Amino acid sequence: MKSVPVFGALLTLAYAAGVFRLWRRGVRWPIGRSVSWAIGEVLIFAVAGTGIEAYGMALFSVHMFQHMILTMLAPVFLLMGAPVTLMLRALPADKGGSGGPRRALVWLLNSPVAKFAAHPVFTLSLFIFSLYGIYFTPLFDFLMGSFWGHNLMLLHFLITGIIFFGPVLRVDPWPGPENFLMRIILLMAGLPFHAFFAIAVMMAESPIVNFFSSPPPSWNIDVVDDQLWAGGLTWVFGDIPT
Repeated sequence: MKSVPVFGALLTLAYAAGVFRLWRRGVRWPIGRSVSWAIGEVLIFAVAGTGIEAYGMALFSVHMFQHMILTMLAPVFLLMGAPVTLMLRALPADKGGSGGPRRALVWLLNSPVAKFAAHPVFTLSLFIFSLYGIYFTPLFDFLMGSFWGHNLMLLHFLITGIIFFGPVLRVDPWPGPENFLMRIILLMAGLPFHAFFAIAVMMAESPIVNFFSSPPPSWNIDVVDDQLWAGGLTWVFGDIPT
């Protein structure tokens, strides 16, 4: 069982339950939000729950395609689905001032932890770590060596994208800078790190990770050439969502 698609399916069920709850109240939820969420979930399933996942365990280029979809594309569609706003509207109202799920969510959004997680320094640092800290250290080979490590890494890619793009898009009441200029600066700040990483991968004359150094012989894959494709995909996906 693949944990990332299962996690995505649970989120989809929760999202659908929220939309249904609003519908029962006679409240109309924008169809565009639901479509955007669905696209994000389809992207997650496509790269983590189909045959792409199997090839992603053998070819660096396919793995990097997974990484870029999970970090740079799927989170944008998920966030445009406004899941936090949906939860705030769908959760039951407090009764008698005793608190409840909605009040707990509001508290969480305004908590020091949420503000720290949405701070530009943290979001950019996490974004950079997902590239340099994973692929240029032994951490990648360690995580790829087990089922749970691999799935934890994929989940990390998705969460990193959500944390990075959340304060930029601010579709939901997300902690972080509200100023448009600061949000643009945060978005653009990640581009050079993305580009430098892609160039470093493309220029490497030997495999940067050991896990993909021995693809199936019958495939006749040039490891360095495949790594070149991986770097190219990284560069392209750093620009397109921006």
